[in-house]
Amino acid sequence: MAVECKALSIKFPLVIQRVPRTKIESFHEIYYAFKPNQDSHIPHIAMGNSEILRTKSRSLLYPEDQFVGKSSHQIGKQSGKLSGNDKEIYEKWAQAISSSHDLITECTYEREKLGLPKILTAIFPVMVVSDNCLWCVDYNSEGTRIKDPEKVDFFIGKEFWEKAQLCGVYTVSHLKILTYSGFKLLIQNIASNFKYWDEVFPQNNLEVKRF
Repeated sequence: MAVECKALSIKFPLVIQRVPRTKIESFHEIYYAFKPNQDSHIPHIAMGNSEILRTKSRSLLYPEDQFVGKSSHQIGKQSGKLSGNDKEIYEKWAQAISSSHDLITECTYEREKLGLPKILTAIFPVMVVSDNCLWCVDYNSEGTRIKDPEKVDFFIGKEFWEKAQLCGVYTVSHLKILTYSGFKLLIQNIASNFKYWDEVFPQNNLEVKRF
């Protein structure tokens, strides 16, 4: 995970606008690094010992029709008037995505450092905000609001971001934004929930990404 943190005030919380995730958005990618074939004439570079895998059907991690964030604003009152902007938030989630760039670059070398024949790596950019400062508003696919704003601890934002590698282009398809309490729940999932691991690394639902 590439994690960035932002302290927010309950008087100026982060509000996310969400819509149902489409079929084409229901995917995530895995970076697969492996020991190169000793008999191969391919130079010992990333092209010869890594591949990018993508879920070949709908991702259980990011299901179709589940609500996904599309835009964000910090909303509050200034001088008695309602105002909103996302400049500070944008800087933080942009940094989380930029840090993901570094993690992807290190994937192949991490396998060599650990001395393993192969590794699978999932990259998660994450932004953590203060408790009680994350809200969402849901809309249908036509853009009509379908419920009042509600306070949440966790949501997934849609953010296509691509990083070119010698073996192809790795796409970070989603950004996680959580409160501090939501982040602790995510860590618990990673530590002990095997069902979550099956969603991240689906054995029968990955294929080599072709270009």
